[in-house]
Amino acid sequence: MNKLKILIVTVVITSFVSWTISSQKVEHTNFVYLLDSNDVIMDSFILDAYGNATFELDKSGIYLLSNRPNNGNWKKKVLLSSGLNHLKIATPNYKGRFYRTENELMERVKDSRPIPTIGKAPVLDMMSIKVDEATTDHSRMKRSIAPDMIMEKEKNAKSGVMTAGRWSDLENWEQYLKTYKDNSAIKGKWASSLDNKRISVELRYDNSSVASGIPLRILSIDGKIVWQSITDNRGLCDFWIEPFNKTEPRKKAKYQLQYKTPSSVESSKWIDLGRVSAGLGSELFSINKKPTSPAKAVDIAFIVDATGSMGDEINYLKEELMDVMINAQSMLPCAEIRLGTVFYRDKGDSYTSKFSPFTSRVEDAIEFIQDQQAGGGGDYPEAVDAGMSDGLYRLNWSPIAHAKLAFLILDAPPHDEKKTEIEKLSKEYALKGIKIIPIAASGINKPTEFLLKQLAILTGGEYIYITDDSGVGNSHIKPSGVKSNVDLLKNHLKEVIVKYASDSKCESNDQQNKPDPRTIIFGDDQILVQSFPNPAFDYIDIHSNINIKKVSIFCVGGKLMKQWNDIKKDRLRIDVRGIKQGLYILKVETPQKIYSSKTLILDGQTPN
Repeated sequence: MNKLKILIVTVVITSFVSWTISSQKVEHTNFVYLLDSNDVIMDSFILDAYGNATFELDKSGIYLLSNRPNNGNWKKKVLLSSGLNHLKIATPNYKGRFYRTENELMERVKDSRPIPTIGKAPVLDMMSIKVDEATTDHSRMKRSIAPDMIMEKEKNAKSGVMTAGRWSDLENWEQYLKTYKDNSAIKGKWASSLDNKRISVELRYDNSSVASGIPLRILSIDGKIVWQSITDNRGLCDFWIEPFNKTEPRKKAKYQLQYKTPSSVESSKWIDLGRVSAGLGSELFSINKKPTSPAKAVDIAFIVDATGSMGDEINYLKEELMDVMINAQSMLPCAEIRLGTVFYRDKGDSYTSKFSPFTSRVEDAIEFIQDQQAGGGGDYPEAVDAGMSDGLYRLNWSPIAHAKLAFLILDAPPHDEKKTEIEKLSKEYALKGIKIIPIAASGINKPTEFLLKQLAILTGGEYIYITDDSGVGNSHIKPSGVKSNVDLLKNHLKEVIVKYASDSKCESNDQQNKPDPRTIIFGDDQILVQSFPNPAFDYIDIHSNINIKKVSIFCVGGKLMKQWNDIKKDRLRIDVRGIKQGLYILKVETPQKIYSSKTLILDGQTPN
C-alpha cells in the first residue's frame, strides 16, 4: 500500500514538473522585444491583431526585434528613427497576421479539400446540386463551386462592374405592407407580420440639431422593455412591438418612451420623454443635454457568405468591397473609420466562420478580404447565424460610434432551425444601433428576400439586390414591391455609407482622419528590408543592409505593374504615381534572395 502511495505521488510530481517546464516554453507569438545591437532590451510590446506596433525611441539607429529577450527563435534587424515609430512586423509563425478570438489567436484556416479533375476539367459533385422549391413561382439551382472552378472573368474581376438596385422599405412603408399582406407564399418559413407594430421617433436637441447616438427604448404599461435601439445620424429611430409574433398588438396601446445620454454623468438612468403609439407616423421629441464632444467614430463591417455557391460572384464582390474600403475616408472626411470583416460557410466545412477585427488601417482590412475564397457549402441553407453572431459579438463595436453599418452579403438563407436565433440576433443588432444592409446575390429566392428585407427593416437599414445588367454571376430574382433604380453596386454602397454615416457638422475642407504611415519590415534574420510609407501616395522608400538588384510591383493577381532593374545600391525611392490605387505585392530582389510584402497605394483623390 505504501509503495502504491509512493508511486502515485511520484507520478503526480513528475507530471507537475513536466507541465511546468512545458508551460515555460509556451510563447505569446504576438509579444515582441526591442533590443539594441548588444542585445540589451530597450522596450517590449504586444502586436495588434495585424502585426502592428507603435513606440517611441530617443535616438535613431539599427535595432533588433525578437520574440524572446535572449536567443529567440527569430530576430529581425530594423532601421528606426527617433521619435514615434509605426511598424508592421512579419513574424515567421504568422507572417504579421493575427486573427484574434476573445481569448486567443485564431489560426488561419484554409480549405484543404482538393477538387478532383479529369484532364483539365473539374468534376462536379452532383450531390451538391439542389433544387430550391421554397416558392411556387421560382425554382433555382444551387451549386457548390470551389475556387478552382471560377471562370476566367471572375479571376480578372475588378470593381465598378457589378450592378444593383437599392430600396428602403421604411421610407416606402405603405408599399411594403401592400406587397406582403396575406402573401404567405413569398414569406415562406420566415413569415412574420409588422402590421401596426411600427413606432417611429425623431429626436433633436431643443428642436434644432439632430440628436444622434442616443439610446432609446419603449416600455409597456407594466414596465416591460418592448424594444430598444439608438438614434442614427439623422436622429431617427424605429421601434417594433413583438415583430416575431403573428398576432397584431392591441389597438391604440400606449408605450413609454425613454432615453439616456451616453456622455451624461447620469448615463445609467433612463429619462422619460413621453408616450407613443404605433401607426401614427414619425413623432418628434427634443432633449436639451448636448454631448460635450460629438462622436466621430464610424464602424463598418462586411459579413460575407464564402460558400462554394458564391464562386460566380465573390471575386467581383471582393473588389467592390475593397474599393469602398479605400474610398471610405474620402466619403466621410471627418470620421474615424474602423473596418471589420466576417466570412462564413457552413457546419462541416473547413471553417464555419472567421473574422478580421475592427481596424483603422484600411490595408489590413483589405489584406484579409483578398485572402478569402469561395468553397464548401453544398446544400441550400448556410451558417448565416454564425456569420451574424461573429459580426455582432466578435468585432467589438464601439459603444459611442456615430454610425454602425453591417453589410450582410449572401446568396442563401439560414437553416430553418435557426429561425429563433436569427430573430434574437436581429433584435440585438437593433439594440446596439447597428444597421444591417443586406446584399442579395444570385441564388436568393423569395422567402430569403423577405427575410433580408425584414433584417433591414428591424435594424433601420436598406435592402440591396444585385441585378443581371452587368452579366456577372448567375441569374438574380426580380425584387418584390420595389421601384427599380439600377446603378453600379459601388455607387449604391457609397450612397448608403454617406446617407447613414455622414456628419452634418463636418465641413468639406476638414482634414481627413488618416492613420500614421507605417514602415513594413519583411526581411529575414540576416538581411534587412524595409519599405516606407504604407499607405503610399507618390513614392515608396526601400532600405536594405545589402545592395538591391531589382524592385517590382505586381497586382495581387500576378500582373507586373512596374519594375526597376540594375539598381546596385542599398537605398531606393520608387515613383508609384500613375499606379491605380489598391493593394499590391512589392518584391525586392537581392543577390541572395527575393523578399516580398503587400503595400497599399492610394491616389488621394475623391472617388467618383
